[in-house]
Amino acid sequence: MENNYTTWMQQEQEWMNSAQKKAKRNLLLYFILIPVIVAAAAGLIAILASGKLPHFLSNLKWGFLFGLACDVIMLVILPRTLFAKKLMKSLEKEVEQQLTGAGREEFFAQMLRNAPGLKEFSWKPWDKEEMRVLVNKDFLYYISPPNTAMIINLAQVERIAIDVDEFTWTTRSSGYRVRQTSYTYPMQFFYKSMDGAERKDYDRQIVFYTREARQQVLDSLKKTEEQSF
Repeated sequence: MENNYTTWMQQEQEWMNSAQKKAKRNLLLYFILIPVIVAAAAGLIAILASGKLPHFLSNLKWGFLFGLACDVIMLVILPRTLFAKKLMKSLEKEVEQQLTGAGREEFFAQMLRNAPGLKEFSWKPWDKEEMRVLVNKDFLYYISPPNTAMIINLAQVERIAIDVDEFTWTTRSSGYRVRQTSYTYPMQFFYKSMDGAERKDYDRQIVFYTREARQQVLDSLKKTEEQSF
């Protein structure tokens, strides 16, 4: 058991470190591109407005400085890219709370790379860090930076429900109010109750940012052997 536990934790630590490096690399790219893009846009405006070189150079300079100011504001995002330690602590806590006895050993064995029947899915929402789901015969494992780790024992699940949450907000653009809408796609897990009564409130929930990503996981659960929801 200890060997499987150590191997799996090392496997997850490697993934967390890799995801953190990608997040830091993407943030660095934004830091470089923002001043360049703002300066280029300001310079283009000067050319279209007057076509004079001094105006172009002045706009280029102030656009670049404004882009640097945006970079300073973006520093508040930096701590979100340093999530590996916090995410590992969340995972260790989840293992302690959700796995006991023989179930713990079985989980580690089923989640190891190249484990028979293991299905792995990962997605990168455009404005968030990479999220990842592993499914095998008895367990579902979900992990998403900066601090979410979830283990679901499928033997405890009575049914799975899906839903759609709609979020609407209004912004202003060129003097007009623009209404924008986004959607998330929850997957809700209801555990078996001790008295056999149907539960009204879900026990665990995974939120997906595309319908297709949720459907991939749902299809894999439907195909999981010896399980019925």
